[in-house]
Order: sequence, then C-alpha cells, then structure tokens
Amino acid sequence: NAMSAVAGPPTTLPADDGSQAFAERWLAAWLEVAPSALAELPGAVATDPDLQMGALLLELDERGDGLAALARVYDRYRDDPHALYAQSLRFAAIGAYRLSIISMSRLLEFSPAQLVEDAPIFLQKRAFPQPFADLITEEALAHQINPLLYFSLIRQESLFEEGARSSAAAQGLAQIIPATGEWVADQLGHPEYTNEII
Repeated sequence: NAMSAVAGPPTTLPADDGSQAFAERWLAAWLEVAPSALAELPGAVATDPDLQMGALLLELDERGDGLAALARVYDRYRDDPHALYAQSLRFAAIGAYRLSIISMSRLLEFSPAQLVEDAPIFLQKRAFPQPFADLITEEALAHQINPLLYFSLIRQESLFEEGARSSAAAQGLAQIIPATGEWVADQLGHPEYTNEII
C-alpha cells in the first residue's frame, strides 16, 4: 500500500499492540501513577459540578449548555495530564467528541512523545478518532471516496461536534455552508434537501 510506505509504521514503540492496557502502562511510567488509576477521573474532576451538569444536559439534548459546562471542566484541568486522559475517555463516552479530542491532543503535547507515532496507538486513535464510522464510511464508499478523507475533513472542520456552527453560517460535521449544500443537492438531484438535515 502506497500510504503505508509514506506514513511508516503506526508506532515507534516496541510491542505496542494498540490496547488501552499498553497505553496506560506507558502513561503510568511517565506520570508515575498506577495504571489502574489512570482511567478514573481524579477526585476533584469526578465531583466537579460542571461535569455532572454537562453530562446531564447532554442527556437532555441541551447540547449547547452541556458543552459549555464541560468546556469549563476542560479549562480547569487542562494542565493536569492525568485529568486530561481521564476526561478524554469520559468526554468520548458521553459524545462530547471535540472536548475528547482536544483533551487527548493536549495530553500528547505534554507527553514524552515527540511525534504522534511516538505515542501508543490507543492514544493516537483518541486524538484522531472515527466517531460515526458506520455512517461516514457508508457515505464515502457510496461516492467512491476513501473514508479516511471524510474523517480528516470532519476532524478539521468540526472535531466531530454535532450541531457545530461557524460565524460564516457553516453547519454540521463537515461545516457545509447552506448555499453550498443547496447547490450540491441540486446538482445531485436531491429535491428533498434542507439545511436542517446537515
């Protein structure tokens, strides 16, 4: 595969099997924390009222307010590598993908990894995740496009944040501008298109 030849191996770490256990042993050696404690939110984070409120608001489909509360949690603990790791896992579990990605990316900046491939594969996949994989892969293949291109585009445009909107009126995972969405739908013969389906 030509991409593999250019990209090189997925990790420079010997014996990296891509598992969470391997990643947590690597983190534990760096942070001097027991591997079993890493995935648990530190006490102050676990009891942070904004974490509780944010998770509840997401469950109630109040994404804007929920994400604002969770962003305050990220801001408070953004310099604590253990908190960043545990937060990244928690944020992904509740569907706050943008915050999960920025938490993991910040953790990797602090880590001894000089390049992404110097970090465990499990952490790499958390910094460059593939949420909504079934939908994205199906659409990409239906249009004869490599799914990795779609994942890259969506990560760049919205960090997989559902309902993302920009000041330029771009919206959705791929940040489609309404006029562009309408034009593409017209070109493809989709008269049922509305901006709300983005």
